[in-house]
Amino acid sequence: MIRPQEHGLAVFYADYFRVVYLQDPRHPRSAKTIADYDAAVRDYVRITGDPPLEEIDQGLGDALVESLMNLPGKRPGSIASPETVRKKCRTLQTLLKFLGPPVSRSTRRAAGIFPQVPCWLDPPDPLPPRVDKAIRRDELEAWLKATDSARMTLPVLDPPPVWWRTLLAVLYYTGLRIETALALRYSWIDGQWLKVPAAGMKGRRRPGRFWLSPLALEQLESFRRPDRDRVFSWPHYSRGSLTLDANRPAARRAIDRERVRQHAEAGIREGLGFHSIRDLVAELLWQVDPVAAQFALGHTTAKTTATHYVGGEAKAAVIDRALPALPAGARLRVI
Repeated sequence: MIRPQEHGLAVFYADYFRVVYLQDPRHPRSAKTIADYDAAVRDYVRITGDPPLEEIDQGLGDALVESLMNLPGKRPGSIASPETVRKKCRTLQTLLKFLGPPVSRSTRRAAGIFPQVPCWLDPPDPLPPRVDKAIRRDELEAWLKATDSARMTLPVLDPPPVWWRTLLAVLYYTGLRIETALALRYSWIDGQWLKVPAAGMKGRRRPGRFWLSPLALEQLESFRRPDRDRVFSWPHYSRGSLTLDANRPAARRAIDRERVRQHAEAGIREGLGFHSIRDLVAELLWQVDPVAAQFALGHTTAKTTATHYVGGEAKAAVIDRALPALPAGARLRVI
């Protein structure tokens, strides 16, 4: 029995919301969704001290949002992004709605502890969409030329220019994220399919399957060495021992420093990282076939590709190419 004079939101979450809503056998939520709620409630408890439910009011909600906006981000010295704060606010707002009456289909199992929702969270505005986030072809060619002077901090298994040019070519011909590319193993290649385990994918939740074009396979095979399975090794010391894992934090910092140096030499616009190559691949493929762009990037729906990767010019190019191909019966005779 939830007692609003004694129990806080954490007890309500654990004893009611989690059982009734998240673990409903008729509509089970994913482990990721439950983990998101767990994390949001932990943040709430840490920020507010988890006062009794009857003390939750709009002032507490406003102070909560302000504190969420100052949570530390993923990188040292950074703060949480507006999208992260918005996500936590949406999660906590759903929980707060269940304190009120069942006024809609989504809250039909609300507890009805209060006659109305005790407070509404006002999240920050989303960031405006990035403009020109895809690297241009001429910039990518200048980047490739700048790899002639590439260097690494330790003796390497491959000449640094070769290592860098192969990495950029693989990113371009596959559209992979940099984390997945740096984790690549030759044992993941099955014919023309690249089968990436969950540990090599974003979020590490599910494996990925990517089709390798002949150009991508050519680049990978030309870089193959008989004595190793890892494609891209970056030798460095971690906790006193030598490791080849290019995704370790120390290795990634060194790789990013070298990338910034190469960009400065090539005159590439600031703010363009490895992901800008993935953005370029998405835009180029989208202009040929939107479904091909979706499949190449490993997205579940084309909406994800269109929303986050394809700019207005690429979308306009698809429309301009499609309109002249309309059948004669679909055209409007004005005069």
